Amino acid sequence: MDGPDRPLDVRAPYGEIHVIVGPMFAGKTTALLRRVRSEADNGRSVALIKSNKDTRYGLDSIVTHNGVKMPCWALSELSTFRDKLGEEEYDKLDVIGVDEAQFFEDLYDFCCKAADNDGKTVIVAGLDGDYLRRRFGSVLDIISIADSVTKLTTRCELCGRCAFFTLRKTKETQTELIGGPASTCPGIMSNFWLTITEGFNGMLKADRSMTTKTSMTTERNEEELRRMHEEWMVKFKRTYANAEEKEQRFVLFKKTVENCDSCKEQYKGCRFAPGWLADSTEEERDAIMPLINLWTKDGRRD
Repeated sequence: MDGPDRPLDVRAPYGEIHVIVGPMFAGKTTALLRRVRSEADNGRSVALIKSNKDTRYGLDSIVTHNGVKMPCWALSELSTFRDKLGEEEYDKLDVIGVDEAQFFEDLYDFCCKAADNDGKTVIVAGLDGDYLRRRFGSVLDIISIADSVTKLTTRCELCGRCAFFTLRKTKETQTELIGGPASTCPGIMSNFWLTITEGFNGMLKADRSMTTKTSMTTERNEEELRRMHEEWMVKFKRTYANAEEKEQRFVLFKKTVENCDSCKEQYKGCRFAPGWLADSTEEERDAIMPLINLWTKDGRRD
């Protein structure tokens, strides 16, 4: 058995490193706390660390988005943990949990020393990429020395499909942006009516097969919309039983395009395009979402 709930071997003479990664709202902190609490219930001495940059729920606790919390040490550098805890207490420790690990520049050195030299089990949770899908901090550096790596996913806020990345809702372009649902959400690269094809600084690349060029406006003429529909039908291999059904689906497609244009206004600098359910009714979408949710195991894939 592998994953965040895999029991650790308390008889192991050497330490271990276990990594939990994924996008925002994938349950990384929940998995970390569940695993650390399990170790404590088994009689092992545990301690938790988080970055002092994360002040959302106070500095003295690690708190999940669902309100579950455990006390922790809030530090700017992991290298200071041993001195702050004290040599005697540090020597008694069996398990060290690190949350928001992407903020610690000395993550690699700390994990190596704690596991290889001090015999500790280190459980690390953090983002593996930023909102541009680039590496974030030093989390990826410890993948090669980890005993296990768990990649969590969640549901896309926009379509409910399995989400692997973090989508930023605001205009900020700095890598570090600590916030909640108002500023970030889990997302996929393509869903039923939205595809992000260009980030705020032009570095996000995705599907560009629908090449209709328009200004940032919600006004489109009928000819342009029908041309977009034809392109979309070719792209997604969509066919209709007769001309009447095609006209009905075109009306639904046109509404989806309006949604895309609305999002352009809300998320300046991003481009949006209709996805694979662009011509479906609300009832059809409601019917297919439970199947997608079942596939993603209620939003998380083990």
